[in-house]
Amino acid sequence: PPPPPGGKLGSPNNPTAATLRWRQLHWEVIPMIRIRGTVFENLKDVADDEDEIDRDSLKGLFSQDPKRKPERRSDPAKPSGRIAGKGKNAFVTLLDLKRGSNIEIMLSQIKASLDDIAAAVQTIDDQVLDAESVQSMIRFLPTADELALVREVDEGDEQRLGKAERYFRRLGTVNGFESKLRALAFKQGFTETVGAVRDWCDTIESCSHELQTSPKMGRVLALVLNLGNALNSARGPAHGFALSSLPKLLDTRSFDGTTTLLHYLVAHLENKDEDLLQFTQELPSLERAARLTFAQVEEELAPLHRGIEALAAEVAAATERVELADARRREREEAEAPAMAKEAADFAATVLTHGVDGARLALDGADSSPDPSPAKGGGGSEGGVTGAGDGDGSAEASASSAPGESPPGESPRSAGAPFHPPSIWSARAVTTRSASSTRVWDAPAVLRSRRRRE
Repeated sequence: PPPPPGGKLGSPNNPTAATLRWRQLHWEVIPMIRIRGTVFENLKDVADDEDEIDRDSLKGLFSQDPKRKPERRSDPAKPSGRIAGKGKNAFVTLLDLKRGSNIEIMLSQIKASLDDIAAAVQTIDDQVLDAESVQSMIRFLPTADELALVREVDEGDEQRLGKAERYFRRLGTVNGFESKLRALAFKQGFTETVGAVRDWCDTIESCSHELQTSPKMGRVLALVLNLGNALNSARGPAHGFALSSLPKLLDTRSFDGTTTLLHYLVAHLENKDEDLLQFTQELPSLERAARLTFAQVEEELAPLHRGIEALAAEVAAATERVELADARRREREEAEAPAMAKEAADFAATVLTHGVDGARLALDGADSSPDPSPAKGGGGSEGGVTGAGDGDGSAEASASSAPGESPPGESPRSAGAPFHPPSIWSARAVTTRSASSTRVWDAPAVLRSRRRRE
């Protein structure tokens, strides 16, 4: 394999390397097995750039004869001069005066009534409350003590309260108002936050791509690698280093204290290849990316994670409230079922005893029935109404009656007289339900059976 970058200068084969004491560059070396896919994978083409390094000047500044003590200058100088340094009202107020005033100022900026504000929080409506208003409301959320204080006021005295107190009183009627406000803030800021984070990630990705593909940046990194290998020759050659180690160039000072390794690198480029100093022209995203950190991106993402968790908790709580309301409704229906079944059974008994006309009069409040004759054999007066012991619930039980004859229990009608169904049968069916059975008296079926007999 070809020799690694920096193998000539400061290598173990150099006879001066064993006799001189070199200043160490404390960088983070990338192991050879992790070089693939990094910017250092393609630096072999510039491995010979180390030959351009002024070995004598490097050795004179960053190495020392162990037998000779260094002379430190009292006035450090830059190498060859290459780089220069860079009111109270009539209302009853229960809250703290300053806090109440701040809340009233906040409310004056919201163009909505207190009832509309509470309704908007209840429905998480961002049409009434804008993002700035929601953030202000979150900043001035009522405490538990303040809520208890305003709730103690009688309803008749509410209008005597100050506006801040009435606002807290209205807001306190909204179930889970704090979580709803935070959900509303999350809803309003979600698109903007996601857009900002996406833009930051795109900037970092673009800058990373530019760093990997910039020829000038590659040559500069190759020079840094060679310089580091020269200083750290006793450790063996490195094939790559973490870019987070670049600030170490400024921390690595010469033995006489006159310069740093970074200043030496810049002076070398100005003397040998000044065009490389323009490497930033190949990195248009560098300036924006330099202002970003992964910690900053994570800090911006944290509210998104918390908002999603809060929103999920609010949805779960709302679902639980709906399920609880449904359970209570079912309990009421089950509790009322026996009474409803008894009413239906009483109506059925009236039909069986007095006939349909009699049942209609009984329901209308009549004291007597036009046909008091009881039904015989448990059959219905209309020939199709079944009793409790008839399991099929249909009108076929009276199909055996002779044509033209009135069913048992019913007064005969004159021949040819039309049959007019009583108004009591205007419903589709009369149904009784209990825990053990369901009975249906199908009125239209009985009427159809009678018309066939007529």
